[in-house]
Amino acid sequence: CWVCLGGGGCDGLILSGVSDSIVFNNSFCNNGDGTGENGMEVSSCENITISNNTVNQNYVEGIYIHHSSSCVIKFNVVKENTLEGIYVASLDHLTITYNLLQENDYYGIELSLGAENCLIHHNVFIDNYPEGSSQAGDFGTTNTWYDTVKLEGNYWSDYSGEGVYNIDGGSSDPYPLTAPMETEPPIISSVTILPSNPPQTHPTHQTHPT
Repeated sequence: CWVCLGGGGCDGLILSGVSDSIVFNNSFCNNGDGTGENGMEVSSCENITISNNTVNQNYVEGIYIHHSSSCVIKFNVVKENTLEGIYVASLDHLTITYNLLQENDYYGIELSLGAENCLIHHNVFIDNYPEGSSQAGDFGTTNTWYDTVKLEGNYWSDYSGEGVYNIDGGSSDPYPLTAPMETEPPIISSVTILPSNPPQTHPTHQTHPT
């Protein structure tokens, strides 16, 4: 496996052949010299979580993830990239939630051929692909654009307020949200351990008020 932190002429971050890792709290913005760079590329990886990153103004995709499985993309800000905000290809089981996708020149999220069993919900799509008919594209198979438990989808700034939100490629969000939700993770203000001085063999219970 290998990891590349990019500079001019390179992606901001490349992960290849990596598993069980987290990419957290980074900024990948305007990488390289305009010759074809992504903010972040994930290739041939498994169980990768991409969280709390800012991925803005890159010359190609913001996040390009392919030939990988069982990954999560959540709580990221992905704005003003030249092509897609998030581009997914040849991938199985990806969850994309609570991201802000805004003013990307092409789709906010595109699932291309080979993208299967992806779950996309509670994302905020604002003014992506202004020349298109949809802010996302789904050209894969068996992908779901809503939370199957809460029956809540995504927020789309161009949603008419009636019916489903149609997604290029033949998919739809059947439960589009009428207002954007918070796309930042909850803050844990304190941690309480009960009991405070437990015996060595006594189980403890932690509470996380927010």
